[in-house]
Amino acid sequence: DAFLQSALACPTCHGRLSIEGAGCRCPACRRPFHRVGTYVDFLDLADPAVAGVQLDFTDHYVMPDTPYARILRQVTERFSAALAARLQRLVGHPARCLDIGISIIDAGRIKPHLNTYERWLTVYCAINPDVHELRSEDDRLFFARAVGEYVPFSDEVFDLVLIHSTLDHCVDPD
Repeated sequence: DAFLQSALACPTCHGRLSIEGAGCRCPACRRPFHRVGTYVDFLDLADPAVAGVQLDFTDHYVMPDTPYARILRQVTERFSAALAARLQRLVGHPARCLDIGISIIDAGRIKPHLNTYERWLTVYCAINPDVHELRSEDDRLFFARAVGEYVPFSDEVFDLVLIHSTLDHCVDPD
């Protein structure tokens, strides 16, 4: 895809990546990044800079049949429904979106109450360190295993960046 070819950047040295077969490579620092199922893995677990980064969020998932979960879902759906129209007015045109933390996707599809996003997102890329969240049934979605501290994209290639329920998981939110 032409957008990914121009947008992908090495999370370590920020060099432009070349897409090669089942992944990509940084010609500058020679790091390879491999496709694993439905995502490209940009996370180097041996890198001391990512030590301490939370990689598995299964303990954060709310049980769906609790009163708390029902209230949270209602509030989130109301907020999200209004947010889509506000973001469309703010951006003003079909948007290229980076979603740090995968806030609008569930089980590989855009969440039903967020379908209004779908008609004005031309590109959707998401990063998350949790491999359980990186599955897609839609080939228009690009998933990367990465962390917000080391985003595998060039600067200023997105019109919109979503960060929902993510900053509390950062090692250093500043």
